Amino acid sequence: MATGINHDVEFGKLIKKLKDQSIPDSPTEKELKKIGWSVDMIRKIDDQYIEIKNNNSDAFDYYFGANYMEDVAGHSQVYTRDLMETVEWIMPALMKIFAGGDDVTSLAPRKKEHAEQVKNHNELINYQLRIKNKWFDTLNSWFRDALLLKRGAVKYQWYKEVKEEERYFQGMNEAELQFHLSDPTVKKVDVKAENIIQPESYVHIGLDMDGLPVNKTIPAVKSYDGTLFYEIKDEYPLIESVPSEEFGFPVDTRDIENCQFFYHRVKYSKASFINKFGEASFNKVRDLKNTFMSTGDDYSVEFKRFEDIGSAALNFFYDNADNQWLVYECYFEDEDDGTPWFQAICGNVLLRDEKNEYKKPPFEIITPIKLAHRVIGSSLFDLLKDLQRIRTALMRQMLDNVYYNNNGRSIIDPTRVSYEDFLNANRPGGTIRTLDGQPANAEAVFPLPTPQLQPWAFEVLEMVNKEKDYIGGVPRSFQGVNSQILNRTVRGQNQQIQQATQRVEMMARLFAEMGIAPLIRDVVDMNDRFMTQQVAVKVVDNWIDVTPDDVVAKADVIINVGLGTTSKDVLVQQGQQIIALYMQLYQIFGQSLNKPILHALEELIKSMGYRDTQNWVPGEEEMQQALAMMQQAQMAKEQGGKNSKGTATGQETNPQGVQPANPLNPSLEIPEINGQNF
Repeated sequence: MATGINHDVEFGKLIKKLKDQSIPDSPTEKELKKIGWSVDMIRKIDDQYIEIKNNNSDAFDYYFGANYMEDVAGHSQVYTRDLMETVEWIMPALMKIFAGGDDVTSLAPRKKEHAEQVKNHNELINYQLRIKNKWFDTLNSWFRDALLLKRGAVKYQWYKEVKEEERYFQGMNEAELQFHLSDPTVKKVDVKAENIIQPESYVHIGLDMDGLPVNKTIPAVKSYDGTLFYEIKDEYPLIESVPSEEFGFPVDTRDIENCQFFYHRVKYSKASFINKFGEASFNKVRDLKNTFMSTGDDYSVEFKRFEDIGSAALNFFYDNADNQWLVYECYFEDEDDGTPWFQAICGNVLLRDEKNEYKKPPFEIITPIKLAHRVIGSSLFDLLKDLQRIRTALMRQMLDNVYYNNNGRSIIDPTRVSYEDFLNANRPGGTIRTLDGQPANAEAVFPLPTPQLQPWAFEVLEMVNKEKDYIGGVPRSFQGVNSQILNRTVRGQNQQIQQATQRVEMMARLFAEMGIAPLIRDVVDMNDRFMTQQVAVKVVDNWIDVTPDDVVAKADVIINVGLGTTSKDVLVQQGQQIIALYMQLYQIFGQSLNKPILHALEELIKSMGYRDTQNWVPGEEEMQQALAMMQQAQMAKEQGGKNSKGTATGQETNPQGVQPANPLNPSLEIPEINGQNF
């Protein structure tokens, strides 16, 4: 059984040790009280998570197909991986929804005059998520944790980055050097050598008023060798997936924004610790290392996550395995005035104690099957664990039967045949010797009959497979067309596949509402409050400059994914149907449908995977010009003696070859196709 961190006992030991020993820079009683309250909350939360941690540890066994059933020597020890199969079939659909296109969510302006600014801000967010962050990898880890471990989390923070780069140059002339020095990112230049290409010279240009010669000085031509030192500053919202075993909050939490207490355990190397919290704080925790009695924590989930590549038990505030420090970042509201607060503690050292600038825990949590009035729901493991055990048991029994039929059991008379040969010569061409000249007959070796597998055994297996289809949410029809289980008509097959996708679509909608849309709102809020630099973003072939004034909160987040809209193929098909419907209605509504038709064309192009719609769809002005040219051409034909069918007077035409005068007003008349014209 997993056990929580025994913080109260170890913290009491630490306080006693601090009082008994003269430890420099010991925390004050006020700091100890703050630390003690946070440690106590962490202990309570970890105690609540004992069953969840056991559940998560078992989930990895079922996912990898190992250790979840007893192995009996001499019998089949195969494991089924129903959980892995279900997760791996769901993941491509989810990733296609959220990472397959350009925009999962979009910003809608609240006022007409903000349309251009909001459009630029939307492009900035797209750039920040997909270019500055590892969007695909983050979503992959986020969703997998949720499907397997009941909950998945991402952490967001405003990240300021300063990069120092060096560029060596050789033979750079004066103009080039001055141009580089004018770059604001160049902080220093180190000239190693000054080369004289052409020395200073004088040219006689005439005489002055006194008749004396006048010379013009031509400066020397030089080149330089050296190093340019750049300092490049960048800022953007950083989004990272957080393993489920590294964070905690009360299990009865309804939403993270109003969470009573949230902690995140973060690992720091010595260098990263000093960079984050300063050298003075590091010296305190370094001195503490030799006096603090490290405690045991349950890291069974993390152990399972890295079991195949090796893992080790960790300590409370210092990881002996990889020499990293464990810092607990705590987010909560002040008891007195409700101010959002942030603490960072390592052992008994208070590293941070300040107002939470994000106003809430900077995390977004998702769960695949949400239960009412709580964040933590159910996982696919909860749905499939019993069925996976049943399938494993049935598969083992069936394989045992096959083994017995292929290599059955026998009764032998050890006084007639060699028992050693009987055991070791069980191979093609193997020989069994008889003893003392005994004749070789059936009396010496008698095979035991093995019962054949009955049809009802396969029926039971099929029944369990159907239960897996219904409960797991990813039936065989979702995994591809199977003539044995699907309706043989195309419509019937499509209907079953569409029904099978509803569970996945529901998860997608839940992930969008619980995680993706709130995360976009968090990014909007961070850009609004922390952005200080202008950012240049390339959209297709154009560059746009997004300033801090463009990101002021003037937009609402709209979710673009949901039930019935997750398949790109379905979107393309629906777009074509809408355009065809508009074409039929054009003869009634005329040019009033121009704008809706163009909008439908743009959405169709986007569904096909092309973002630069302006290169594929004409604008409304171009459409008006095309209509005007068509009308002029029509009038010219009529004035030139053409009949209403667009042919010369007296000239007959093939009825099949008649084309509408206006392509946007098609003829619905069915031509005759018999006779000599056909």
